[in-house]
Amino acid sequence: MMSYYILISFILFLGSFALGTAGFGFALVSVPLLSIVVSPKFAVPFVLVYGYGTNFFLLLRFKEYINWQKAWPMIMGALPGIPVGIYTLKYTEDMVIKKIVGGAVIIFVLWNLFVRTERSYTVSRFWGLLAGFASGILSGACGISGPPVVMYVTLNRWEKNLTRATLQFFFFVMGTGTLFGLIIEKVLTLQVLRFNLLYFPVVILGGVTGYLFFKRTSPRIFNGILLCLLLAIGLFLVSS
Repeated sequence: MMSYYILISFILFLGSFALGTAGFGFALVSVPLLSIVVSPKFAVPFVLVYGYGTNFFLLLRFKEYINWQKAWPMIMGALPGIPVGIYTLKYTEDMVIKKIVGGAVIIFVLWNLFVRTERSYTVSRFWGLLAGFASGILSGACGISGPPVVMYVTLNRWEKNLTRATLQFFFFVMGTGTLFGLIIEKVLTLQVLRFNLLYFPVVILGGVTGYLFFKRTSPRIFNGILLCLLLAIGLFLVSS
């Protein structure tokens, strides 16, 4: 039993360390690794609670940069996608959920390694709706909602603070809807929240350590290592 708690602590520390160092990756690291150890039906709401708190504090920091007009297509798309994702999480076999998690991670990694571009495109709001819908499904089903909307925002090449603020606002609104839906469907329970409290110090420690590491190393090198690690995890989940 003690080894079980140590393993979960290590996974959460690794996820929050990635967040503190690279500025992303908590759910991308934590959900796939936890899904190997525990059921995704526990791992997804467990990680989403931490992610929701992180989004809230980042939103407060960047709130003056939020552009409502740019955010609403993604939000309107996400709202119908969330219940589809939650239904998938609740009623689909764990093995299928793990493959969805692995697929989402692989797509995100391949996008960053081979497709992501510095060129700016004019992407219509229709694609924002589709990206939001896909993110809503992924949020409810596997807790990894970033890839579709990050791709959409990246192609538009918005200003840095505008991009971060608008994404955090989107993730906060979608996180609210997802957590509410998980509570209604009794996927997010008091037992899960008790585990959140138990491991909260580990998450804080990992984030602080990651931030201190960020100040002493090259973010580009670390991001490359992190993407390779995520690719390996994603391939393992898809092939298992």
